[in-house]
Amino acid sequence: GFRGSATNINDLVIAEEKLRESEEKYRILFNNSPIGIAVTTIEGKVIAMNQALQELIGYTIEEVNEIGISAIYLDPNERRELIRFLQANIKVRDFEVRLKRKDGSEFIALLNVDMIDLNGKPKLHTTMRDITVRRFIEHKLRDSEDRYKSFVKNFQGIAYQGYQDFSITFFHGAVESITGYKEEDFLSGK
Repeated sequence: GFRGSATNINDLVIAEEKLRESEEKYRILFNNSPIGIAVTTIEGKVIAMNQALQELIGYTIEEVNEIGISAIYLDPNERRELIRFLQANIKVRDFEVRLKRKDGSEFIALLNVDMIDLNGKPKLHTTMRDITVRRFIEHKLRDSEDRYKSFVKNFQGIAYQGYQDFSITFFHGAVESITGYKEEDFLSGK
């Protein structure tokens, strides 16, 4: 007689196709993200790094692994602090670090790091953005605000800003000594 077995492999084929689709979606997101993305070991060995991150730091995966990930930190203590915090919290959000590129230029990076399980071993999934320009602009804005406040505080005249309908958006200065009216009276029209 005939002996044999038959197995329906449709479910297996469908599962494999869904896995391929999922992997393809992740690969597309990883490779096309404008934000730097890396997967590393806790010790700092880079397993994967997208093009955006390679362009940001100027190093390839092989180069980072050769010099050690701590070498791109201006202060290696920042990496140790990041790892300590991560081990206590499993994820880190908006962690600012000062890094240096392969060409020696420095920049401020904003990191988001998650401890993930990859093949039964803990790995770090990191996203990185260069926020140097943002920090520079914030610093310039604070300086400008400080100069403005100092000017207004020490101004010996009357500073006024308003609209065409004569409504006042800002009014300050030596109002009483110049006009004889208190600032509140002047604003209320008394």
